[in-house]
Amino acid sequence: MNNIISQTKALLLLAIVIIISSCSGDEIEIIEQDTSWKIDDKYITEDIREQLGIDPFSNLLFFERVSELVLDATTDLQSTVIEQGNDFKLKVRITKPFEKDLNLRIVTVDNLLERYPGGVGKFLPFPDKSFSSEAQVLKAGESEVEFMITLRELKALNRAPGYILPLQLEVMDKVDHIKIAKMRGCFFVKINLSLGRENIADSYDVQIEGETFNSAQELSFESNVTSRLSALNDGLFTGTWYPQNQSSYLRIKLTKTETVKGIKCHVKTGTYNLKKVRVSANLSEGDDFLQGIFKVPEDVNQSVYWIKFKEPISTDQIKMDMFSGKNGVKDPDFTEIYLVK
Repeated sequence: MNNIISQTKALLLLAIVIIISSCSGDEIEIIEQDTSWKIDDKYITEDIREQLGIDPFSNLLFFERVSELVLDATTDLQSTVIEQGNDFKLKVRITKPFEKDLNLRIVTVDNLLERYPGGVGKFLPFPDKSFSSEAQVLKAGESEVEFMITLRELKALNRAPGYILPLQLEVMDKVDHIKIAKMRGCFFVKINLSLGRENIADSYDVQIEGETFNSAQELSFESNVTSRLSALNDGLFTGTWYPQNQSSYLRIKLTKTETVKGIKCHVKTGTYNLKKVRVSANLSEGDDFLQGIFKVPEDVNQSVYWIKFKEPISTDQIKMDMFSGKNGVKDPDFTEIYLVK
């Protein structure tokens, strides 16, 4: 018996020595991890649907395009014009074609404004009767249908900064397992409204009759891009001022109210030539009252452009913004700017 115990102790001692020897070495054995597995695609899809508040057991109806359409409009307080037009289309899709016709409509729901991304701020809900859309039928077996949205009674849109129209998709008949998507079942139309009128003549190379002026005794320039502003009235035509992005603006501030017929712009030819700029002025109707957008054809490349007001304006301040150059350039170069009275 003692002999067996002695043999057992010897074997245990040998095992301990082997273990200690293997642990004391500097080498570390790296066991390669098995990466052949992956999360099941169906699980990923269902998880995303759940995160978005989507019922995986229902057939979903949703707007095809992103959840917002931004439009630009101008009002002279008598009439309102939407730059992109009064009509637009919205396509509605279904996750899986249904075996029966579905009667659908789009309605406006004011409490949806609480869900508007970033908050509505000072934007107003659309006035009554300023929206219309006919009901549509999504045919059995089809995956999409198109709605025409019409904005009307636009004269009621007359307050800056503008309006937001919250739209909701609805199923007119109760159908089991057909639901409106929580995220994509609503849609917002935002109108950025500017006070103003179309007062820019459709010309760019016709000299404006009158007296040009830009001396420091008569006017000054102000901008959120302050460098090189002095180049605009130094009389040298060599240095340049240019906007840096779409939020850049230039204000021409007169020392007294003048009747202004237009603006004479000296610009660099070539890559940084002027293509487009928006012009506003401080008038009795309100500050920064839009006068219109001055445009130059893409193939025209001149060193002088004349921005003529159809009707001369009485103002002490003119604003230029939304600058654009040729071939997508955002920072056209100005060498000198005059007003014409």
